[in-house]
Amino acid sequence: MRATPLLLLALSALSSCSSPWGSLRERSSQCTAGRRDCDGDPANGCEVDTDTSREHCGACARRATVACVQGRPLDVRSITGASATVCATVSGDSLGGLRCWGSNTQNQVSPDPPATARATPTDPMPTESTEIHSLAVGDGFGCAIRGPSRVLRCWGDGVRSLVGDARASLDSVVGARAVVAGARHACVAVLNPANDRSVIQCFGDNDRGQLGGERSPTSPLVAVKGASGSAIALDRFAGLVAGSSHACAYNDSQILCWGANDEGQLGRGPRPGISASAAASVAFSDNFDVVVHDLAAAGETTCAVISSARSVRDAGVMLDATSDVTQPSDASPDAMDAMDASAEAGSSLTACNADQNAQRRVVCWGSLARASVCANRTVGAARTESGAPLEDVERVFVGARHACAIQRSGAVFCWGDDADGRLAGATTRGAMVAVPIESLRSARALAISGAGNVLPASARSADREAFCALFDEASTSARVRCWGPNTSGQLGDSTLTSERGLMPSDVRW
Repeated sequence: MRATPLLLLALSALSSCSSPWGSLRERSSQCTAGRRDCDGDPANGCEVDTDTSREHCGACARRATVACVQGRPLDVRSITGASATVCATVSGDSLGGLRCWGSNTQNQVSPDPPATARATPTDPMPTESTEIHSLAVGDGFGCAIRGPSRVLRCWGDGVRSLVGDARASLDSVVGARAVVAGARHACVAVLNPANDRSVIQCFGDNDRGQLGGERSPTSPLVAVKGASGSAIALDRFAGLVAGSSHACAYNDSQILCWGANDEGQLGRGPRPGISASAAASVAFSDNFDVVVHDLAAAGETTCAVISSARSVRDAGVMLDATSDVTQPSDASPDAMDAMDASAEAGSSLTACNADQNAQRRVVCWGSLARASVCANRTVGAARTESGAPLEDVERVFVGARHACAIQRSGAVFCWGDDADGRLAGATTRGAMVAVPIESLRSARALAISGAGNVLPASARSADREAFCALFDEASTSARVRCWGPNTSGQLGDSTLTSERGLMPSDVRW
């Protein structure tokens, strides 16, 4: 059968046309640098600026959850918070590696007046180095270790109230490894390259011994000392933590704490009015060698992730109350006598329900644990609703009234006060009863406001708290979600409201 002239004309027209895919590739290749045709619509041409588009950052369908700068998605690396202020470190940004939001009462979020709350993230130090190694937020101030020289940089009017005219001397700290902040003090670990050990220096208020030594008239920085009076030098340094008026440093086998001990937050029997003005080890039983995997503190609580280093006869966690506990300058003789009288009785305190061969469990001491421990005990172990120990824990995070742990499986458990939305909608039956938080599953870090809460504890307001979680996204960068109070913009969703967010919602960068 011979083709008709009309059929031949149609075949000729089809053979001369490009395929739709070929047409799209041709249009995309004709786009100028930084532009792409991502919707395939020839009517709008190269409609996307891939240098700045969060939906198509650097390439079509490559989403940036934080921001897109020169075709690169910003990635959130860490988060921390205190007193209704949250800060995050970000990478990939040529304009600054720091973002903060929430309460700005002392310009801790933004240096621009007026000092009003910021409901969306902003950079409080836009002219500083983008490389951030460690970040801390206190009550009205923040500090970060920045740049290749690892220099200490602090901001917010709260710092000025702590060190006065000596604020500039903080900039002399270089080679820093970590920085943490309490309510009215901060501590920084500095590496001594000569022996690869870390010394700890603190600044701020010292009314509770939280600086770990006596302040010099020439410098606001105080070297934390041990019982011998010499500055401590920690090898295999792992990290620093701080509560409202205490702090601890640790490596894989030792925890050193100093400061206030009213609630037993130093790992010794609580003694109201008596503080430790020098660092001492949290002493475990002689027949219980431990490996310290993580440590966290806030308010008047300290929690650790530990496991047994070897099989032992008695795996009870013993806290040595006879460790270096000294009298503050205003302590009464009666208070000192009470401390001495209780030292012997406190030397054999052990954890409740301690088991042999504990594997990466959470133990806490201080205000959060005191309500659940046995008689004459100072340490509480986090347990699930079934009564079984909470095990296989990777990291622990502590707030003023509750704490959370992330298991290596990605599951998140929290315990403590479940009021005001702290547990993201979950409820618990006891101070140390850990319940699973499904909305936080697969979070890799949490920011729980607590260390910077106002003092005393009775004066703390739930509106000054903030809760956020850092999630890894399967596609590109990490995502931050927050819940709880939002009167100061702690949710970072561009709103201010008295209503509480009971479930985590995305920060709007």
